[in-house]
Amino acid sequence: MRKGRAITMLEVAFGLLPATVVLLPLLMAGAMGAAVAAVVMLADGSKPFSTRLIMVLPPAGIVLSVLTATLGMLALWVAVLGREGVDHRPRARVVLVTCLVCGSVAAILWLYVMGRMCSDFKAWVTCIGFLGGPLIVSTRHLFLLGMKRQAVSRPPAGPPPKASADR
Repeated sequence: MRKGRAITMLEVAFGLLPATVVLLPLLMAGAMGAAVAAVVMLADGSKPFSTRLIMVLPPAGIVLSVLTATLGMLALWVAVLGREGVDHRPRARVVLVTCLVCGSVAAILWLYVMGRMCSDFKAWVTCIGFLGGPLIVSTRHLFLLGMKRQAVSRPPAGPPPKASADR
């Protein structure tokens, strides 16, 4: 097995799959609940509109954070499995790097919130277990995407030069 293929398999197994299979569906369900709560708050006619807008900010922040994390996970899958198609297209690289940074910021923000709100050690270990892998893989791919690509020297097109008869 090639070294690059083994690294890709490790990245998928420990970095992407746990967060994608377990954490992302739970986050999406929570975001749906927050979105429904925001709609209900906006529809409540008993309060002034400005008060309703202020009340909607926390659920909107949750929804935005989950969407950003989802975008980051999608970009991480592209970076791990399909980066060769992105390497030589500058716009695609910029979009991929932007999405990876957004996803990393969402994960770091979640760890920060957990640190401020939760004192349970098991919750911390679980959070780091699910978010540590994607953060490490994302950091690796941000580094790889930031490196300049080495230009491959190719032989000139056409027939090979003829040997000179002056020897």
